[in-house]
Amino acid sequence: MPIIRKLLPALMLPLLVLAQAADGGGNATAAAQPAPVYPAVATRAYGTRQFLLALRQDTQTLARLDPVSEPAFDFVPGARSAERQFDGYAHIGDLNLRLRSGAEPAWRDYASSRSRRPIRALPAGGATLAAADITATMGDGLPLRIERRWLDQDGVLVLRFTLINPTAAPIEIGGLGMPMVFDNIITDRTLEQAHASASFVDPYIGRDAGYLQVTRLNGKGPALLVLPDARTPLEAWRPLDDRSPRAQTAEGFYDWTVASKAYAEQDWKNAGEQWNTPTSITLAPGARREIGVRFTLAPAIRAIESTLIAQRRPVAVGIPGYVVPTDLDATLFLHSPQKVTAIASAPAGALVVTPAAAQASPRGWRRYTVQGRSWGPARLSISYADGSVQTVSYFVTKPLAQAVADLGRFTTTRQWFDDPRDPFGRAPAILTYDREQDRIVTDDARVWISGMSDEGGAGSWVAAMAKQLDNPDAEEVAKLERLVNETVVGKLQVADGPHTGAVRKSLFYYDPAAFPGYYAAGTDWRTWTSWSKKQADDLGRAYNYPHVAIGHWVLYRLARNHQGLVTRHDWRWYLEHAYRTTVAMMRDAPEYTQFGMMEGDVFIDILSDLQREGLTAEAADMQRLMQQRADHWRRLTFPFGSEMAWDSTGQAEVYAWMRYFGFQPQADITREVILGYDPLIPSWGYNGNARRYWDFLYAGKTARIERQLHHYGSTLNAVPLFDAYRANPADLHLLRVAYGGLLGGITNIDRDGFASAGFHAWPDMMRWDAYSGDYGMGFYGHAIASATYLLKDPTFGWLAFGANLAVQADGTVDITPRDSARTRLFVAPARAWITLEAGKIDGARYDPRSGAITLELAPATPATPAARLLVQSPGNRLKPRESAPGQLLIDRGGYTVPLTSTPLRVVLAPL
Repeated sequence: MPIIRKLLPALMLPLLVLAQAADGGGNATAAAQPAPVYPAVATRAYGTRQFLLALRQDTQTLARLDPVSEPAFDFVPGARSAERQFDGYAHIGDLNLRLRSGAEPAWRDYASSRSRRPIRALPAGGATLAAADITATMGDGLPLRIERRWLDQDGVLVLRFTLINPTAAPIEIGGLGMPMVFDNIITDRTLEQAHASASFVDPYIGRDAGYLQVTRLNGKGPALLVLPDARTPLEAWRPLDDRSPRAQTAEGFYDWTVASKAYAEQDWKNAGEQWNTPTSITLAPGARREIGVRFTLAPAIRAIESTLIAQRRPVAVGIPGYVVPTDLDATLFLHSPQKVTAIASAPAGALVVTPAAAQASPRGWRRYTVQGRSWGPARLSISYADGSVQTVSYFVTKPLAQAVADLGRFTTTRQWFDDPRDPFGRAPAILTYDREQDRIVTDDARVWISGMSDEGGAGSWVAAMAKQLDNPDAEEVAKLERLVNETVVGKLQVADGPHTGAVRKSLFYYDPAAFPGYYAAGTDWRTWTSWSKKQADDLGRAYNYPHVAIGHWVLYRLARNHQGLVTRHDWRWYLEHAYRTTVAMMRDAPEYTQFGMMEGDVFIDILSDLQREGLTAEAADMQRLMQQRADHWRRLTFPFGSEMAWDSTGQAEVYAWMRYFGFQPQADITREVILGYDPLIPSWGYNGNARRYWDFLYAGKTARIERQLHHYGSTLNAVPLFDAYRANPADLHLLRVAYGGLLGGITNIDRDGFASAGFHAWPDMMRWDAYSGDYGMGFYGHAIASATYLLKDPTFGWLAFGANLAVQADGTVDITPRDSARTRLFVAPARAWITLEAGKIDGARYDPRSGAITLELAPATPATPAARLLVQSPGNRLKPRESAPGQLLIDRGGYTVPLTSTPLRVVLAPL
């Protein structure tokens, strides 16, 4: 089947809206234009130990940057040099300034790329590859003299600027940035070309310890590291106002911002707290200041931290990451050639940091316990003996069980819509919520947002449903069962006939003739986003089907494993409807089934449950349908197509089916591709944050192209990485990235339980979007993956992700789970994966000598009188041991364990 990219392949939504408006609101019409022909760009080639590079002869800006080990690969958009040679296009080697002189109150802007003028070459030779005085091209009236040098320092490529104040007055530099232009442009490239040629850049905005990592889309090495030269803090990461258009296929470029006070005072004055305190630099008369960056390579993504250590850079490793629930003791490891002299928290007291005893710290590392005290973002400033300061950005949450309970309560109360007069028949429902106005969004012009479907409209009710999987609440389940039976089946989902099980695109639509007084005045209803009823009734968008399948499947699990929660139908009815939804997707929405679905992991669980329930005909049929998709994917080099030109949401399901059907090479490719866009960074916002930068257009209130932090891709991409870690527990990198995404998805939940679609990372906002939007797709990923992981690392020793840990004198290890589910536990030394489909794990003990694992299960409740236990281990050697006859009942591939009024111990021992 051909890969079809139907929706906005290279245009951001506002541009397409304008095109359609000009065409009368119908289809966009644009005559094909011949490709422009640009004059060639003259360059001069240079070489260092690691790089083959080229500089433009006229500007001495970077035109190519190829690793010696991969000379056909270019980290910068060298292939677009001709079209980007003109004024207004920034390049590495340019400079941006905002400053004021003497007692001047007003800031003035200067930029070397805005209106280029000839630069004056300076002598080169020895370590200096090229040098120039670039003052003239910065703009008229610049009171500074600026020199730029490209250096080869002992094999390391260095870009260095010297800022000199030749005047008699002090000059305050309130904005200072070096454009970092890397080839993240996917426009006009196939998926194969993009994965072979494009890169993504992720910043560690950590002041003096800051750096950039530039990783290839295919996940392969080498990875480029951009490090500070001397004192060049990465204080902020400012989006460039560059002529290169931002789009779904081009995120745009950024400034390595050394000083940001002037931007904070003017452009960012309405923003939330910045990653670092904005500062300025004052140059006294005759003074000079050098800033710059160093370019080096890590042989692989997993080698980034070891490369930083080799470069004598400070390195921070947070366990389980940089999101800290208040009931969890987190760990921070620091590695630096300089001694730590102080650690401070901002706000004061938000984080409490306690150093471990010297003997408890691994060689070369310093170990600290980090405890969260105050909800919200918090920053650790780590001072070193040389005067440098490293910042690590944390987020403190409520205990995860409480955060999840808040989410369930908010969605089923504040977002509960039950208006029987609704002309679109949406009641009862859980609809998108606007936190700024504290109201349900019943009439967004992007009709799906108010229509219970698409990701932007289904997100909130999917979140409420996924929350019940491990944390069911009887009142919430009752409402959700109403929602599925009264609004989903028969309205959103076709109930009978030849299209049984098919899912509509939206229950809300635009029909002013039928509902003349309903639609908000002042809203533009003329664009393609305001679907007619016919368009809203379309059944062809496969991405809508997993949302509905999740609703049926969760109710099946609740009916099957608990008592009295689900009352309208038995478990079989819900499982069969989950199956019918899957069949309908393949029948009525085949175009997009060639792609992986966000939340597509639900189909794996539906198939497994059909098999365990003995519904052999349905299971065989579903496996046949999924095999067709898997066979298609395994023939592709990069099977990650989408309705978008490039996406980061189909990889999880592709990985799952590759694993299921035994196509391990394709699963491995998928895993590495995920690591290419899912970074490991000492920041709650960027750690495990699967790349996404366009979905605010479709599900956010502030609709723009912008790097999104902890959009739903973070948790969905964590799911395959967790599976990959369980298959290879020696690869700690996988677990750290996965847990960063898992907990990152909790930061979206505010103190009342409202969950935002994502965080606006641009410094002019730095806050959560006001719409709940498509958050629920990510929370589904959190719900199915939430677990505790216990391991012993060769460097860091015993570690627990999602639990508090205590090593006893006899060598046994006790853990107290603090993850949101308390139903899953992986013990890495035993390679044991323990899951509960009912019941809770209050605690566990692992004995490394015998290999035994003792579980302490929570007491029975009226809805959960028995636990349902499943155990996977190599060769299935780990088995539960009965303490009394009849304690364990074998059922559906697992064990039913009757619970008691007090905690119950179950011992798992190797045969």
